[in-house]
Amino acid sequence: MLGKTASRMDLATLPSTKIPKPVEIEEKVPPVQIFKSSPYVMREFRAAWIATVANINWPSRSGLSTKQQQEEAIKLLDFLKDH
Repeated sequence: MLGKTASRMDLATLPSTKIPKPVEIEEKVPPVQIFKSSPYVMREFRAAWIATVANINWPSRSGLSTKQQQEEAIKLLDFLKDH
């Protein structure tokens, strides 16, 4: 049997059961506008896969400078934008 000292320590370590008062929010947020349909978009670019393994798509060959690689990457992105 642990005795009175142990039971007092147990009570001291229990979490508080006091329920805090609710916080009142003073700022009123305008309601969110929900559209029934999405806006019409003729075309939408979602993703592209550019393979870099063994220079399949980019860069065109190994040993290119950073500037040359950037130029090739921009050309690829321009191509994708136009098609």
